[in-house]
Order: sequence, then C-alpha cells, then structure tokens
Amino acid sequence: MPMPAADNNMHIPAGDEADPSESSLAQMVQMQGAQLLALEKRCAELEKRLAAGVDGNQQLSVDVDENLPTNEVGDGTNMRASRIKDVDSATYAFEASMWDAALLVYVHQTNFTDMVILLIGCVTNLTLQVFLLLTVSMDMLDNSYEEEKIQEMLTWRVETGHHLAVFDDSRGLSRLDKLCNNKLWAFEQDEYNKLYDYLYKPMPGFALSTLAIIMWILTIMKEYRRCVEQALAVYHLDSKDVVRGRELVTTEDDTMQIVGLSRMKKGLALVFLSLPRLGVMFSLAVIGSIYLAQTVSLQDIVLNAVGLAFVMDADELLADVMLTERLRSVVEKVEPMTCGKISRRDSKHLPYKDMLRYFITLGLIIAAVLIWLVPFQQHVESASLILCGGYQEFSYDGGIDTAPDIVLHPKTYGNDIWGSTCDPTMEELYLSLHYGATFNSSLALNISQPNYPAKRTQTVMNFALMQGNCGTGEVMAPQNEQTKAGTASRQCQKPPDVFTTVLASVPDVSIIPGGSHGYGECPRFNLSAGCFDSSLNMPPDPCIWSWMSMKCDGESAPGNTYTTLCSDSTDLNQMCDRWQFIFGQSDGSPTYNCRSRDYCDSPYKCLGMTFSLAVKVDDTSAWTSNTPDLSIQIEVARQVRMAVKQMLNVGLTAPNLISDNQVRAAEINVNGNTKRITYDVGVTELPYQIKPKQYLGGDEFVVAFNDLLAMNSWDVGLVATEAWLNTYSWGITTDVQFLIPDQQSPV
Repeated sequence: MPMPAADNNMHIPAGDEADPSESSLAQMVQMQGAQLLALEKRCAELEKRLAAGVDGNQQLSVDVDENLPTNEVGDGTNMRASRIKDVDSATYAFEASMWDAALLVYVHQTNFTDMVILLIGCVTNLTLQVFLLLTVSMDMLDNSYEEEKIQEMLTWRVETGHHLAVFDDSRGLSRLDKLCNNKLWAFEQDEYNKLYDYLYKPMPGFALSTLAIIMWILTIMKEYRRCVEQALAVYHLDSKDVVRGRELVTTEDDTMQIVGLSRMKKGLALVFLSLPRLGVMFSLAVIGSIYLAQTVSLQDIVLNAVGLAFVMDADELLADVMLTERLRSVVEKVEPMTCGKISRRDSKHLPYKDMLRYFITLGLIIAAVLIWLVPFQQHVESASLILCGGYQEFSYDGGIDTAPDIVLHPKTYGNDIWGSTCDPTMEELYLSLHYGATFNSSLALNISQPNYPAKRTQTVMNFALMQGNCGTGEVMAPQNEQTKAGTASRQCQKPPDVFTTVLASVPDVSIIPGGSHGYGECPRFNLSAGCFDSSLNMPPDPCIWSWMSMKCDGESAPGNTYTTLCSDSTDLNQMCDRWQFIFGQSDGSPTYNCRSRDYCDSPYKCLGMTFSLAVKVDDTSAWTSNTPDLSIQIEVARQVRMAVKQMLNVGLTAPNLISDNQVRAAEINVNGNTKRITYDVGVTELPYQIKPKQYLGGDEFVVAFNDLLAMNSWDVGLVATEAWLNTYSWGITTDVQFLIPDQQSPV
C-alpha cells in the first residue's frame, strides 16, 4: 500500500515544544513517503503502457540509484529507489566546451559574473576559430604548382638545366640530369625531392592525403553531429509551461536539468549559437580539405592534419581556461537533453538523420578528393614531368644574338659515345665513324693533360676564401640577420678544424684560407699602346675579369672595346668616330687611316702614299761607273719593293693584301762614297688598315725592314739606314706618279 503523503502544511501548535528527534524523524518519514509516491506513479504509468500492447517495440532499462538514503525505520536493509528511463528519444549530453557552456547564457539562474565570463568566452571562441580559418585560407592555401609555377620550371629546365655553361663535362651530366638523379647539391634538389616523394614513395602523397582527408572529414562530422543534436535539443525544449527563473532546476540526485526556454531565447540560441557553430564547422571542412589536399611534403601532410585537429579543440581549451569552478560544475551536472523522439519505424530501420549524416560524410570525402586532391596530384605530376620527363642527358648552346643558331649536344647519339677527353682511342673511333679514316696512334702527341677539375677547385676556392681582408687562416663568416639587414658587415672568423681537414683532403689542390690570392687582372686594351699591344696575347693564368667588365666590355679579355677599335670587322666610320669622340683622338684611330673614309667609299682603298728609303749596298760601282750594271740596279729596286710589300702585308688578310704591282721604287740619289742609295717608294690602293705615320714615324720600320732582308738572304747585301715620309705623302690615286699635290700633312 502506498504511504500517505505527509501534509506539507502541517505545523506545531503554539506554546507546545516539539522534541527535536521527533521532528527529524517526521521529516525523514515525509521525504521517504514522497519518494515512494513518485515510484508508485511511475510504475502505474509503465503498467498502463504494457497493458496497451507495446509489444516490445520500445525498450526499457532500469537504473538503480545508489545514492538513495538508507531506510532506518525498517529492518536495517538498504532501500534503493529505481529510476526507469525510456530510450524512445535521442539525447544530447553536455561536454566541457564553450559551445555547450554557451547555453547557460540563456538560463535566468546564471549570475552576472558568470554571464560576463560566458559571453567573453563565446565571443573569444568564435573569434579565435574565425581568425584561424582566415589565416589558413588567406596564407596557406596557395597551390605551389599552378600553371605559372610549372612554366617557371620549364624555363629553368631550358635556360639552366640543359645549358652548356653548367654542363659537368668531367662526368657527362647536365644540371638537369643531376637533379633528376638526386646528385645536385642545390635548393632545387630539395624542391624536386618533395615531388619525387609525393609521387613515387611506397606510400605516395596521394594515398596519404586521402587518409588525412578521411580522418579530417570524420572529425568534422563528429562536430556536425553534436552541432545538429544541440540545435534539436534547444528546439525541443518546452516553451509553454516554463517559469521565468526556473529554466534550470536541481533534481533529487543533485543533478541539473534544463526544463525549458522561452521562444525568444530558443530563437536567440539557434541564431547566435547553432548557426555560427555550423558555419565554422563547414568552413573548417572546406578549408581543411583544401589545405590537406594541396600539401606536397609527406611530413607536412601529417603535421597539417594534427594542426587542424588543434583548431577543432580550441573551444575545449578555452573552456578549460575561462570557465569558473561553478560554471564547470554546472556544465558537468547538466543532464542530457532530449533532441527528438525515436519513431517506431526508426527502431527497425536506419533513421533519416543517420542516413543524412552518412551521405554528407561520404559526399564530403568524395568531393574533397575529386575537386582538390586529384587536380593537385595532376599538377604535381605535371611539374615532375616538366622537370625530368623525356631525355635528360644533353646540353645546348646558342639561341642568342651573338650565336643565333642552336646546337644540341647529346651525351650519346647514334654510335657516338661520351668521354671526358678525346683520348687516342676515342679519336680513332671518331675519325672512323665520321670520316672513314684510320687513326695512326704514332702521330698522337704525348702531351699530359692538365688536371682541370683540380685547377678549377684551387682557383675558385682560393679566390673565395681569400676575400674580405681576413688574416691567414681566417675566413669571412656567412651572413646573419644583422648583415642581411645592413646593420653590420661580415666579420672574419677562425674556421673549425673540420673545415681545414676537408680542404686538406681535396686531392691535387692547395687551398689556404685568408691572406691574398695574388691573382692579377686580365689584360685589357691599352689606348697608349695601340692595337698592336703584345701584352694582350699573354694574359696571366688565372686572371680577374670583373662582372662589370663582363657586362660593359664583353665576356672575356681584352674586351669588346679592343674589338671595336682594332678589328677589321668593325665598320671604319664607327671605329674612327669612337676614337675621335669618346677617346679624344683628333685624327681618329692611331692605327687605321681614318682619312680614307673622307675620300673613298667602302672598302676604302683609293689612297696611295710615297716615302723615301735610304739603303746601303756592298758595291755601288754599278751606279758610279760610266757603264752601270742595270741588272744590279733592277735587282736592288726589286728587293726594296718586295721588302716594302712584305712589311705592309704584316697583319693584313685577303682581300686587303698588297700585290707586287702596287709598289713602285725609283732611285733618286746615289752616293758612292757612303754606298748609300735613296729610293722614292710609292704604294697605290693603300688599305685603310695601313696608316703611314704608324709605319714610318720611328725606327721600327727600318729595324723590321732589315729583319726581312736578313731573313730573305738577298745576295746584294742591302741594309736600310733610314726611312721618312715625303712632303706629298698621300693622295687619291691609282698610280704613285699622280698623287694629288695639295695634301701637305702626312697621315
């Protein structure tokens, strides 16, 4: 039989004093009676449902409350009350996160201090996750292998990877060949290694990214489920019978329950809590999938996945830090909230909500793979093919203004093979393949080839390590933050022992850090020495030709200035103008006859010259006797003409060479006592490369003339003693006898 409920309005008459023990006993009896009444009502409800024929479609569970007080009135046994819970409805359980704690904002019992903390925490949580999203989306979602980047890789392959200038002729490897075979010590190798690992490792990047995306989508869908269930729980809260100030009540077992919210508060909760949570979640799903799909480094794929999980935990971390002890205790005590009934059909079949969640999960995974991962994988593969696809073992040169024709240099081609040098064996094979000739090894010169790799290493490293005015044994330190910022200069430092050991271990090389390298500058054109400076042909080895010299004066010494001022291939007008207006030579080039352009058209050969030449002979009797020996006179004149012709032809090339019929020689004075004969010599059609003053302005002409005579061993024994230009020394003529007489100054 149910125990009658105690009268809550019962009171003790005035003037009577109640025994304290009786009062305590009465309160206990009253409490237990209320508990028994509640249990009997619950049992009666269940009996009615069973009688109505539930037929097992709804399951029941019984939870025994271990915390009910012991029945001290009975036989000493523990009386435990049982609570029966229906599982015919889905529930949403609270967690210690800012998203769940935010519901307490809409509960009237929350005091002002806790309300302020909750509002600050909610705003901070939303702001933090939004800024993390913006950081990732704005700074970390760039595809490193877009078409423009792949085009840059193609340009690198053409301009650098295959260029002859960076071809390793000692090993027969182009720079690209080194890159693709992991033999290149440069930053390009690190970049290509990422491509290689992503495409060709046992667990390639595509598979690893797919796994990371799946795990990420599952993490997102976990948050999606909680977000939807929280919104449904708010939606299903009672809004009719709720009393202001009684939204959150304490149950008998010291737990708390949100019994209802007003319609306005439910709307505010859905708008300002559920919608932002859903927005952040879907943004994380999209941005995180792109981030994982467009990561090429295998290590970074794992690290990025972990980093994204950290973003998801931001609300829990913030709750652990910001919630007060009271708020945290309240959140932990809030009972699960009902978020919808489970229909009789759902108990036998898959619920629609679960089907929708499965569909969204699968759809997000497929979309992330197809929309972002597959295109990125194609970009990576394209970049790899652009760099290392096809034939790698060749180089080229040309394709520039100075060398428009492109020449390809494959390492092997047809029957041709590669070798670091053309030794006799390779030369024999080459001549046989291309000329059908047989190589005679006995004709090969036994010349020891210099060790050029060692020579290059010694020269380059000594020059590199002897810069910066450092003392012997010191090296200029690398750049640091201060030197990069320009606030300090690089300093000299004593290198570690390993550094010295490595330098000493290089074979056939002597590298000494610090001190002075002693390398001189490469010879360049000397204006005062003119175009026939012999020092230009003997440059020091090695020599220094600065970058400025390369850009302003050509790739190598003596430079383009020399070529422009002293080369037959240069236009005479350009050459003479440069001499006159840039280098201040009033009469133009000191080597070439610039006056030719004033009187002649190209090829500037309309001028002639005359000069006097005094020579000695062993016997002058042919000129002094009454019957001169004409044969001797003719022979002497011929030898003078031949020597003059050879002198003038030095340095000339066809078609500017002077022929025999362009030189005339006639005696004008014979002095028998001194055996001296003076000739007037004339030259017609004089090339502009010959300037009379250059040949006849000093003793050089006489010395060179005598050297030619001695070399030819002429029998008459001619010896030149003097040569000088005549007063009328040049003019427009094809015959020396018709030089124009009004040209007074020699050139």
